[in-house]
This record gives sequence, C-alpha cells and structure tokens, in this order.
Amino acid sequence: MPPPETMNNVRLRYAEEGVLDGYDVLYLDLFSRDFDTEMEPYHLTLEEARFYFYVRVVLSCDPLHGNCTVLRVQLPKDQLSYTRIGDTKWTWIDANPNCRAYQDILYNNNDGLFYGVCVRGEIDSINLNGTSAEVKVILKSIISYQAHSRYIVQAPWGDFFQIWRHDKYNKENGRTEGVADKFFVYKIDFVGQKIIETNNLQDHAKFIGFNNSFLLPVKDFPALVPNSIYHTDDLLDYIYCHRFSLRQVVIFNMEDGSFIELSPPSSNSRLNWSPPVWIQSSLT
Repeated sequence: MPPPETMNNVRLRYAEEGVLDGYDVLYLDLFSRDFDTEMEPYHLTLEEARFYFYVRVVLSCDPLHGNCTVLRVQLPKDQLSYTRIGDTKWTWIDANPNCRAYQDILYNNNDGLFYGVCVRGEIDSINLNGTSAEVKVILKSIISYQAHSRYIVQAPWGDFFQIWRHDKYNKENGRTEGVADKFFVYKIDFVGQKIIETNNLQDHAKFIGFNNSFLLPVKDFPALVPNSIYHTDDLLDYIYCHRFSLRQVVIFNMEDGSFIELSPPSSNSRLNWSPPVWIQSSLT
C-alpha cells in the first residue's frame, strides 16, 4: 500500500538529527474539500500512526488477483480513503460533507460495492468502480446521537446486520475504562428503512473487533457457540494511546445475554501489544 505521506494532509516529521520521528496530520474539511493549514496539526508518533491511519481496512479481493481495491477508515473524524493495485497514493473520499464518522466497513462480492456504517446507524454504499468515488445513503440515521460502537456484517444468505456495542465504564488505576456490557444485533431492512432486533443468526457465530466483521457456520466449526458474538476490544483510545490497557476478549451469547471471558485469567483481562484480533484463514 502507498505510504501515509501520499495523503495531501500528511507531512513527515523529522528529529533534529534528520531521523524520521513521526507524522503531522492537517485537518481535512469536507465542506470546502480542502485541508486547514492554520490549525495546529495532529502530532503522531510512528507507533500511533499505525492505528491512526488504519482504523479499518477492507480489500475487494485477494491482491494476487490483480484488480484489488483497498478501502480504509482513518482518523481524524473516521473518514475514508482508498487505493488500488498500481496506485502510488491514497485518494481521499470527499463525495459529500457527510463522508465521515464511519465505524465499520465491508465489501460485497455480489454487487462489487463497499458498505459503511456510521455512528448514528446510517449506512452508505461506496462505489469505487469508476474514476471517482460515488457515495449513497441507503439506510438513514437510526438514532439522533453518537454513542457506543457500530459494526456491519453480511450473512452468507445475503442479509445485512448491524451490531451495536454498549459499554459500561470502570475506574481502575485512576483511569476510567470502558468494557462491553451488552450487544444488540439488528437485521437491516433497506426497503422499509428500519432495523429489526434479532437473536437468531441461523446457527452462525459472529466475529467483531479490530478486524473485518464476519460470520462462520457452527456446523463447519463445532467448537463455536451458535448465535453468539466473539468480540475483541477495539476502542482506539486504549489501543494506540495506552500500551498497557484493557483488552477485553469475550463471547456474548445472544440468546441469554451472558458473557464468557476468553482473556487468560492470569492477565487480569489485560493483554500486551499488539491488540487481539480475529483472523479468518483461507483454506485455499
């Protein structure tokens, strides 16, 4: 992938001895479609930048197939940019002033479109098949406030689901930290412009966290708990700001609302760098 500094608003920052020390990020204004050179830029260390520029990353296909598009969610404001095989830079998506606040994205092999869910439950389709990005709202905002975390996943049978993570906050070591307290799963009705709560995933298990959300059939993986959510903590404030912090790894049973803790007992629910993440292996 092209390096971060190929974005128009990113500058390399060097120490006095000429050693690369981090990045300076200028604020992007989606209304003027320009970046603000007067505001104080975000100063990032090299380690922070790994997560700042790659909140979410989705590929349209295996890069070995050649015609691959990479879409990512990046800070600040959870905006989007993309690149393709052979490109030398990232292209910022500024199709409209509301191209921001994305919390999860996916690629649909059936129609060749990307889909993104925003903090208020809105879902956009993102068409990157032309010379410029085309973004359409296909599900209007569900709630009027921004809270908690949203995820989007497409089932093998075609349905789309939203997952809402609700948190509770504990004070530990003088710092307030959030942990998942409840998950709500909604089937999306694009025609009726509504979401319908459900606890039935047709005996599939859902995997969400600091990764692309996906479903697996329990019949093929009998060790999994059916109609459940496997979750790894992905709160970015803890991931890239606090090296040693809360790393929740749990199974949430959708039918009875119970949690199974998967973190090693000796770790006291804390794991070291890097953040835990689900990896969906390819058997091919």
